Amino acid sequence: MVIIPERCIVKRIKLHKDASLFLKKLTGFSIGPFVNAILGFIVVPIVTRLTTTADYGKASMYLVFVSLVSLIIYMGFDQAFVREFHENKNKRQLFLQSIIIPLGVYCLISIIIVLFYKKVSVFLIGEIDIIIIVVLLMHIVSMIVKRFFLLWVRMDEKSVTYSSLLIVERVVYFIAIILLLTKRKDFTSIIFANFLSIFVVSCYLILSSFRKLASFRGQPLFEKKLFFQMFKYGLPLVLVGVLSWALKSMDKFFLRYYTNFEEIGIYAGAFKIVTIVYVVQVAFSSFWAPVALRWHKDNCSRERFNLVSYLISGLLLFLYLVVILARKKIILFLSPEYYEGYKLLPFLMLIPIYYTISETTGMAITFKRKSVYNLVISIIIGGANLIGNYFLVPRYGALGASIASGYSFILFFVLRTLFAKSISNLVNIAGHLVCMILVILLTILSMFDSLYIYECIVAVIILAFSILLAGLSLKKTNLFERV
Repeated sequence: MVIIPERCIVKRIKLHKDASLFLKKLTGFSIGPFVNAILGFIVVPIVTRLTTTADYGKASMYLVFVSLVSLIIYMGFDQAFVREFHENKNKRQLFLQSIIIPLGVYCLISIIIVLFYKKVSVFLIGEIDIIIIVVLLMHIVSMIVKRFFLLWVRMDEKSVTYSSLLIVERVVYFIAIILLLTKRKDFTSIIFANFLSIFVVSCYLILSSFRKLASFRGQPLFEKKLFFQMFKYGLPLVLVGVLSWALKSMDKFFLRYYTNFEEIGIYAGAFKIVTIVYVVQVAFSSFWAPVALRWHKDNCSRERFNLVSYLISGLLLFLYLVVILARKKIILFLSPEYYEGYKLLPFLMLIPIYYTISETTGMAITFKRKSVYNLVISIIIGGANLIGNYFLVPRYGALGASIASGYSFILFFVLRTLFAKSISNLVNIAGHLVCMILVILLTILSMFDSLYIYECIVAVIILAFSILLAGLSLKKTNLFERV
């Protein structure tokens, strides 16, 4: 009989507990996005059928602008808060030092928006509307509050609380949009419903966090060394954030300039189908950052990171193939007015897929605090996306924008992966690169309806190869070290 040393038994028990905790956190963080997706799929066809594509386009432009201003206002301090969370015991001090600068920047930007409110309003919705400007300012400050308080919840790995807040936000939106559309079937209903959902969650987070902030009473509120460390880490991420936003939203600004709100509406509608994959992205990204940082701090084996990378890649590519092969049927879920959007799906789906996979292949950049690498990557990708949109949108409209954005995110994945590889050999990237080439081939075939049979063949090859890679990663990982 083989006698297993006591220290090995203890290690195995610990690893089993780690695996159980990992799955528990993953499930907890997944509930919110999953419920949101269900409610989203219920409300999206209601909105798209009760409003015109032009109104949907106007609401989309408004929300894109909110996301841009928010990114600028954060000043990278949101990412610095995440990076320093496990390194700093005084969470109150860390939180306050993270949010104070963004609130100051918000005041300055609000003054600018008020001074030029007519031009801002016309650009966003095609007309002057002071009410929309007031809502815009309240919407932005609500976004700031929600962002930082929710990050605290997320970094504490309170998965159930995190998911519950996401569900509350979506339920409020669901109720608000239904009630508002019964009164007014235009873009204002979409905008007001989005604002109300963020505002309600922000108010709750403020009220529920008083006790948490008070628990650190008596500890210093400001530490010069910590502040400048956060500022140094976060500053490059300001430009990174803006460039990242440009990478995701530049297409809509080109469409606004070269086309019309109808084209933007079709493009935005097609993006709603992509939320099938965004559910996985949000759920995974929400828990992955704190878990990966904890694993890194505990010096966990690289096999763990490798396994997670190929498992999430396999899941995302499976969802991609389902949507792509059934895209002509799926797009009708919105409304017949959006049918031409089926041509955009093969390219738009690349955005959340390759961003999420890069979260696993590029973690070494975060571990080594090489935020400047993200800046370099964002500049390159921003330039590539700008050039792509400049040449493709005037000629191909929404299709051109989707091609430029989709392929830009493939380049984003490649660069982020290679930069991380140059720092640390954390994840085996060969399999990812082969899958990427096959996916590019599939997107090219998808542009020609007559080649559908070849699409199916390539899709089967991608699926089989993804399963093989995940299986090999699982085999290489010790039974008691699996996540």
